[in-house]
Amino acid sequence: MAGLLSALVQIAVRHVNTGRKLSTELVELLEKVIHIYKGSQRAHPNQKQVLQMVTSKLLVPAIMFWGCTRTDKSDIQHLAKTLINIIQNGIFDKDHQVSFTMYLSTVCGEGESMAFYLKTIENLFSTISSILDGKYSLKLTSDRSMKLFTLDYLPYFFNGFIHHKCNSDNITAHRLFLYICSLIGVKLDDSDPCEQALDPALLGVITGLLRMAHEADIYHVANDNAAGGQQLQAYRTVLDVILRSDRCPAVYSCLQQLLYLNHMILEPRITEVLALCLLNPAQQCDVADKFLTELITTYGKLRQVPKWIEKVLVSVEQSKLTSWPGFPTFFCQRFNEVVQSLPQGATVDIWGNLLKVITTKYLPQLMADSGKGDMDWNYKYTSSTTTSGDRGGKLVCVADLVQLYLRNVRIADYSITDLTSAKVDQLMTTMETDVLVSLLDLCLEKKDVFLRSSAVPLGTLLLCNVWGELRMLMGHYKQKLPGLQLTNLAEENTVSPVILHTYWSADNWAKLQKAVDKSKHKSVKYCWDLLTHQVLRLTLLSVTPSSTNVLPQLTRVLDRLFLGSTDNTSSNDWDGTVFSVTERNYNTAKWSLLETTLPLVSQCLEDRHVKIIADFIVQQYLADNVSCQRVCMKSVVDRIIQGYVLKQNREIQSCILTMIWKSMSTVLQPSATIGKKKKSFLSVVQSVLGDLGDSDQVWTQDMDSKKLEFLQRITTTVSSLLSSDSDVEVSPAAVSSLGRMIQLLSLLPIEVLHSSDQHRCILGLTIILHTLHGSVGTNTAVIERCAGLMAVILEAGHTPVFQILDLATYLDWLDKLYTSSQAFVSMEMRMRLLLEVTCRTVVLDYRAVTKLSSYTDKIREKIADFQRRNIDNSLDGCMIIASCCLNQLEKLLNKSFIPANVREICEACLTQLISVTMKFVTSTNNDPTGLPLAAINCYTTALKCCPFSEEVTVKTVQDSFDLMLKWSLKALQQDDASESSQSEALNLLSVICCNHGNLTERFTTDHKYLVWDILMDKFKRILVSQKTTDDGLVSQKTTDDGLVSQKTTDDGLVSQKTTDDGLVSQKTTDDGLVSQKTTDSMDSVDVETDQPSLPNWRVHRRILLYNGQLTDHHWTPVILTQLQETVAALVPSCETDQFQAMINSLLNQTGMEHVETGIQQLTSILYIWQQLLNFDLSPEQSCVVVHAVKNLMLNCVSLLQHLHCSDDERLISSLAVPILTTQVRMLELGPKLMSSHTASLTLHCCQFIPLDGRTSFVPAFHAVYNVLNALLVHHTNTVYQVIPSFLSSTKRLLKVVVNRGDQERIGQDQDKLTKLIGCALLFDRLCQLIGTHKRDFSKVAGYLVSDYVGEVQKVTLHPDVKKTLVPAVYKLLDLCDRFTISQLHTVLQTGVKEVFKILYEDYTKYFKYNEKS
Repeated sequence: MAGLLSALVQIAVRHVNTGRKLSTELVELLEKVIHIYKGSQRAHPNQKQVLQMVTSKLLVPAIMFWGCTRTDKSDIQHLAKTLINIIQNGIFDKDHQVSFTMYLSTVCGEGESMAFYLKTIENLFSTISSILDGKYSLKLTSDRSMKLFTLDYLPYFFNGFIHHKCNSDNITAHRLFLYICSLIGVKLDDSDPCEQALDPALLGVITGLLRMAHEADIYHVANDNAAGGQQLQAYRTVLDVILRSDRCPAVYSCLQQLLYLNHMILEPRITEVLALCLLNPAQQCDVADKFLTELITTYGKLRQVPKWIEKVLVSVEQSKLTSWPGFPTFFCQRFNEVVQSLPQGATVDIWGNLLKVITTKYLPQLMADSGKGDMDWNYKYTSSTTTSGDRGGKLVCVADLVQLYLRNVRIADYSITDLTSAKVDQLMTTMETDVLVSLLDLCLEKKDVFLRSSAVPLGTLLLCNVWGELRMLMGHYKQKLPGLQLTNLAEENTVSPVILHTYWSADNWAKLQKAVDKSKHKSVKYCWDLLTHQVLRLTLLSVTPSSTNVLPQLTRVLDRLFLGSTDNTSSNDWDGTVFSVTERNYNTAKWSLLETTLPLVSQCLEDRHVKIIADFIVQQYLADNVSCQRVCMKSVVDRIIQGYVLKQNREIQSCILTMIWKSMSTVLQPSATIGKKKKSFLSVVQSVLGDLGDSDQVWTQDMDSKKLEFLQRITTTVSSLLSSDSDVEVSPAAVSSLGRMIQLLSLLPIEVLHSSDQHRCILGLTIILHTLHGSVGTNTAVIERCAGLMAVILEAGHTPVFQILDLATYLDWLDKLYTSSQAFVSMEMRMRLLLEVTCRTVVLDYRAVTKLSSYTDKIREKIADFQRRNIDNSLDGCMIIASCCLNQLEKLLNKSFIPANVREICEACLTQLISVTMKFVTSTNNDPTGLPLAAINCYTTALKCCPFSEEVTVKTVQDSFDLMLKWSLKALQQDDASESSQSEALNLLSVICCNHGNLTERFTTDHKYLVWDILMDKFKRILVSQKTTDDGLVSQKTTDDGLVSQKTTDDGLVSQKTTDDGLVSQKTTDDGLVSQKTTDSMDSVDVETDQPSLPNWRVHRRILLYNGQLTDHHWTPVILTQLQETVAALVPSCETDQFQAMINSLLNQTGMEHVETGIQQLTSILYIWQQLLNFDLSPEQSCVVVHAVKNLMLNCVSLLQHLHCSDDERLISSLAVPILTTQVRMLELGPKLMSSHTASLTLHCCQFIPLDGRTSFVPAFHAVYNVLNALLVHHTNTVYQVIPSFLSSTKRLLKVVVNRGDQERIGQDQDKLTKLIGCALLFDRLCQLIGTHKRDFSKVAGYLVSDYVGEVQKVTLHPDVKKTLVPAVYKLLDLCDRFTISQLHTVLQTGVKEVFKILYEDYTKYFKYNEKS
């Protein structure tokens, strides 16, 4: 069997090496043979023969097979790994353990001579040695490849030896480690183990072996010391070998594994290790960065940071440092954390030692070199061998270490003692007098050094900068900032740091700045920029910018910063460090620095500064630059756009808009080859965009007559353009540039722009849309984005654009635009959304509503043309507009606050629209199927508007009732009916049910039975179709409020949330469109209406419209939600007997038997119950519901009991949460719906819902909280009767927050932390509510406090969770009297008692009310 397997493996290797694919038959045969061999090997009575057979026949082919399939992620790689594991089982069988021990003892010189029964083990290692020497090959691959495969296998071999427990003690495993090293040519037991450097492959083997030794905990320091330190000596020999080897990532990986074993292995040669990893910039890489991070972490844990810094300084002194790129990124982050955790005494001691090194080792030498008169401070980023040049490089390195250390020292903290504070003041004085002044004088003495070198100036300015930061920090903390010499802040061409850095004169600073300006070293200039920004921050934080004596000085400083940054066109990426600033990336570094200062100087910017910022942003988008991980111009622009300043500064927003329109005007320059008419059209377009980008206009000022006249003139031109056809073909390059400008526009907070800016945005986007829609097939993305932006601006409703724009022309243009977009699904949806938002904006502006009459005449004309069949598909757009206007007018007229004159205007407009549309609807001669769906929607809205319409119109609407009802039922029964038709039919039925009082004679009992049967049949068909659909495009889940929500999974465009008031919050990511909020009501005014509201399915549909996703599959959740709401509207419209039958039918569908048939049906029925409770019921219907609620609660308890025993976590979010949400809705109706006994059943449900789910924890927690909150608010007397049960549910919430708030459990997961804080806040609110019932809860609140301290004693709470949760416990302590507190001090166990003592002391000190205070 071994021979057969060996032959098959060799055939597979030959196929892989020649690039041929293994046939299915060969793979299946391999699987079968491997499976059979595995069983025969395990069952073989003589494992020594197995080992011999494995060594002679299978080992080499298996290694070869495993090696050549490592990069293959298919089943072949799995087969190879399985074969290797089987061979490992044969090699390391328990029968061979003694043999391995004896053999390794012999070859390491500590045992007797080789016995004959060890020959099998010897043959194994001889085979491996032969492969490594190139003497054993099957001619299937090259000797080098076979050697590499074997080298990769050796750590795996060592790992198998360890995990098969072949090592009776750690010594045996260490001997195997030594022996494997000797096989690859590294003899660790010799005095001179390896003369030559090891290549990366051999280093990789050693790294793997060390990793396995660390994971298996082979090296025990105490045991090894007792045995003479053999392992330590071997590992130090490994270190010697590593330091001899060529620099590569494998070297740093080896060093890291040695560090994991024990830091004492590296200690004797730590300076060489630091020089290798830290002071060798050409060899720095991510692996070296990770090693350094682990190294400083280790020394930090050992409290040996001073020793580590001392070793670094020694390494710097001993090295020839010719260049310094700065410390690695991850090392810096970890070093910062270590420094912040240092004790106060160690902090100041290290600080003093660093200053001492500079003053005793570097300053005297630099001054001595300066006195020679022929000083060479050559510190270029190239190799140098001069000693004086090395001193400059070393000074920069030490200065970088000092500034990195001082930026993170904890010296401004309430825990700092007076003694430490005094030492800090002394060190600050020493630093400025002994270090900074000397270095600055040195720089000024040899000003010509700036022309040739940057070492000393760079190091000096770094130290000055960090000293200034510490000075400002301490000054603000102690409220003792230096007196500002504002007269010397800024002169014509200089900015003096003397207001902060008072240890040097203003004249000297001015001279130094001139030398810096002449220098060609951009890193030095950038350091000076840092000082300038430091001065600027100090000034703005210390004085009022509006002061007359400060503002001119600040303006000069800003001029120097901004006017020197006008070159925005070309600049390379930058890694964010001072040392990498060059001529090529200096502009990037400077703009990045400006971006960080913008929030502070935003209120002081002049118009010229704002224009520079706006031009910078627009130019980067026109250049179509791409962001990268490093700092680049585009990333700086992105941070500005996403930052606070742009969202709040309307001047910058307006200036960017001006630049955008001006750029668009330039892009649409007409070419000489186009016709005269098209050229004239483009010239007008270019003129309008140029006017919109007029920089002479102050767009952010309030509207005056001059600006109004200017806007009216542009608006008139736009209206005339919309009346003309646009057949202009825009070039792809121009479309691309327009797209980038539209993308930039979409990133602006356009929904909060100034009204004038919004007005010109609407006009500009209208022009762009009109210009591009002629070539709609090639510009769909830009057109969709324009339409989306227009919808966002119009939805904001801040600009009365339709008061001066010709509404009829504009709506007619939108109609044509919608018609031309119908060939593109996504664009059609976006255009439809624009139509809806436009109609809403028009209706909400009562001054513009009167203009609808002129468009109504155009609708009448289009209907006449349609009926004559002169044009096709011409009514879709105008019917949608009519339908949307009718819907918005109906909503507006339902509001009670509408003034009488406005109501009269709206009613007249509504009657006129109904008259025109109904005349068209009733002219179909008993065939509504020939009508556009928008016309059906017009009829539905007209049915709702009967109370506001004339009697003749009402009669016309009601006469068509039977036809429309028949059409809607037919649409729901037909399987081939479109989803949009079904949605419209459900909408009509829902309106009929809600208005059944006005249709009593026409909507009969038989109709209601028929509608019920059709709706329930449709409901079942949808659920069946959802079970069989596995498309994966849309997933449905039930949110915390029990609504069926949608989550788009494929394109990730929108994250959506439906709020209680019908608002939809949308966040668009990929599309570039800004966030949008839409609402069906006016702002925050409550809607007063006698009719039940029907909001939610419209929300779903609108979101899908916005994303262009309203396809057949995405319609399903919309129709399901709409169907549920229609059923909920139908039931209250019935008579009592019919009502009871339907209620019983719904109740029967919540039984236990439906859990197995489908969760979706249960959650849908529960949602129908929630909606049903929103309707006004008759007294007889109310009695039926009250009786049904009792049975529903019993069903809910049974369902949750079943769920409590289930292991399926998905049931919690999909079923348990909707059940509790339904209960909350019932509890909110108070005792009139639920008796005290029935309401108390909700507490049983809270006990059954699991709170330990990995993904369902948050919704389950929210659901339980909502139940407890509703009980305490609406059924207070019931809670008083069942306080123990209520307390038990509250205790569950407390315990789960504490247990999940464990710091180790949270880790670095910020999303998990945010959710836990939200849960803790809810618990705090619940405790606050409990606190309002002190008389009833004072005797039991102590039990919750006891539970808290008992749970906290078991875990380490995350600080943020604890910060949120402790105030809740304080509120519980407020309920406890002194007897309860004494009881807690007495009965709590040891350990828990100390936790409570600290908690109570903090409560008494910081929270408890004290009458004296």
